[in-house]
Amino acid sequence: EDELEDLAAVTNEYEFDEGAVIAYQRDVANAFYIVRLGRLFAQIIDQRGIVRQTQVYQPGDYFDDEWLFAPGIHSATVKASESGRVLVITETNFLRFLETHPGSLRRLKLSEMALAEAARSRLALPKKKQYAGATLMADELVELEARRTRWLLPSYVGIPAIGLVAIPLVFLGLLGIQDTIGWWWFIGGAAIPMLVLSLWAVLGWYDWYNDYFIITNYHIIHYEYDLMRFKTALSKTPIDRIQSVEVAKPDVWANLFNVGTVRVTTAAQEAIIFFDYVKNPEAIRDKLSELRQRVQELDAGRIQAELRNVVEGHFQKPEAMRQYDPTPPTVEVVVEQIEQEVEEEYDDRSWVGYIAGQFWQTLRRPTISFRTPPPPPSQQNVITYRRHWIVLLPRIWQPSLLNLALLAAIAYFIDQGITEIYALLSAVAFITGFWWVWRFEDWRNDQFQVTDRYVIDVNRRPFGFGESRTQAELGNIQNVNADKSGPIQWLLDYGTVYVETAGAFADITFENVRHPNDVQAAIFSRRDAFRRKQQVADSASRRREFAVMLDVYQQAQEQDRIPQRTPFREDSET
Repeated sequence: EDELEDLAAVTNEYEFDEGAVIAYQRDVANAFYIVRLGRLFAQIIDQRGIVRQTQVYQPGDYFDDEWLFAPGIHSATVKASESGRVLVITETNFLRFLETHPGSLRRLKLSEMALAEAARSRLALPKKKQYAGATLMADELVELEARRTRWLLPSYVGIPAIGLVAIPLVFLGLLGIQDTIGWWWFIGGAAIPMLVLSLWAVLGWYDWYNDYFIITNYHIIHYEYDLMRFKTALSKTPIDRIQSVEVAKPDVWANLFNVGTVRVTTAAQEAIIFFDYVKNPEAIRDKLSELRQRVQELDAGRIQAELRNVVEGHFQKPEAMRQYDPTPPTVEVVVEQIEQEVEEEYDDRSWVGYIAGQFWQTLRRPTISFRTPPPPPSQQNVITYRRHWIVLLPRIWQPSLLNLALLAAIAYFIDQGITEIYALLSAVAFITGFWWVWRFEDWRNDQFQVTDRYVIDVNRRPFGFGESRTQAELGNIQNVNADKSGPIQWLLDYGTVYVETAGAFADITFENVRHPNDVQAAIFSRRDAFRRKQQVADSASRRREFAVMLDVYQQAQEQDRIPQRTPFREDSET
């Protein structure tokens, strides 16, 4: 019941009139539709304008549930045959529901396409296949997973495997099988080295297994796990930054076993990702080509939908679907609407009307609010990271030991009643205490921030003695890599995040930051959101001009001001 209530809370109900278009073919699709009342008619039209497939949706039918896990493209135009109502669940709301109730996914009835999409989602993956370190987003689907070929395993476990075979043969050959005492020598002399070699072989296999390549619908991910040096490196590259993909099979053995290297070059021509020693590299190349084509289709679908909204907004066309309100407005709501209209009317008249409107609002809200004001816009939606506490220890161990020694000495001289030395040591303790506070503040003041627009590296001196700030706009970020080197960083989960920027912008490095993989995922998430917002903002003015151009063209055509461009032939049959 609680899952059903939460699912109903993220579901919106809309009403539509006869002839309203619910979805356009090739528009971006990111919602699930359930027909509640009325009837919908869907048709697929090819590039020549021929209807290839039709379908009728009646109350209880649904469509586009495969886009609950990641956006796609509407395959058909869906139009209302009669007025009615439809339930809509957007992708964002549905993923938020699954984050709260992950177990409900297996109890939902979905289409085969939606089940195939769900199987590739992070929310559906078992815990052991969560790709530790990759930090996939909720709507990120794993399209392809690849590891280095098993033919490479001997380089990881070959030496211990040879030792595990050779040691028993050597002991058995020297001591003899029938010698009982020799058996004890064998158990005592060979067991320990064999145990060490077995552990070596297991660690080698674990090292090979945890090096993987993942292709999602958003990123190319390369996770390198070096167990012998306790080092991990995570590299992510957005799909839309791919410039070229090359496959190399250098020798006859690579062609024989179908093993090769995939070389992915990004748009900056600097970051290159190698999928080396992978099985069937052509499949990786084809998958990347398919995803690049899908990204282009999604971009075209978004542009098509945005252009339509601009044109319809310019001509003041009503929306196809309206939010359904099952209850009529109360008297209070009607009064509120009338008061709002009166205020707007006063505001539109003159400055006298403006003053009257402000006075009316003061009378309606005479109380004073003592709530804490919200932070300024520049400080909203800011994620702040700091260096790990372990890097503080080398900075404060000297003043800490000195302060402890001084405190012990002060306690001793107080007990002895020697006030002169006590006063001197107290002055020295004040200085060393200030030294400790200075070192602590120098660690605490260093911040790494990710906002809705910038990535910022702030280095401050304690107590306001200087500050250096390096920032890069999210739109200029080309790639972000996370690196954990050494056993301490690996165990305590801290490391370095490298932010690569384009052009003359300086690269930014977050050193010794906590949870570097999460920092990398946050930067990519906000970068993608910023670029989408920037694209909408940049193209909004051009699209408004396009709508105005259509309006002017329509007016000129109605006034017969546009001459005929195609020559008219009197002898033509037409």
